[in-house]
Amino acid sequence: MTLSADEIIKNSGMNVWSRRRDTLRAVTSAVDALVEEGILTSAEKLYDKVGARIEGITYVMLPSAKFLAQVRKAQAVENANVAAMRAITGDDRRPTDFVPVTPAATVETRARRAKRLTEEPPRLPMAEAG
Repeated sequence: MTLSADEIIKNSGMNVWSRRRDTLRAVTSAVDALVEEGILTSAEKLYDKVGARIEGITYVMLPSAKFLAQVRKAQAVENANVAAMRAITGDDRRPTDFVPVTPAATVETRARRAKRLTEEPPRLPMAEAG
C-alpha cells in the first residue's frame, strides 16, 4: 500500500505544525510506530526533494500477517452481525426504528456472537507468506 504524508495528514485528523518538516517528522514517527508494533511488516520512505528541502514523503507500506488476520476476522464479525440483524428484522436494510426482540432471541444472539468472537479465522497461507 502506498500513501503520501499529505494523504495521512488529511485523512487522519493529525495536527499540522507551523513548520512542514515538523509535520513530516510526526507522520514518519507514527508510521515507524506502526512497524514497531507489528501492524506493518515494513515501511519504505520515498522522499520528494526540492534541492535539499524535503517537500513530501511517500510511504510504501506492507501490512503484517497478524494485522491482515485481524482485518479478516473483523470482516467476518461484521458479516455475521449483518446476518443476525437480517434474521431478526427480516430485511436487508438498516432499521430506522426500534426493533423489538424477545428475551430468548437476545440470549441466542449473544451466545452466537460470543462463540464467533472466540473462533480463529481461517488461515490463508499466501497472505501469511508475504
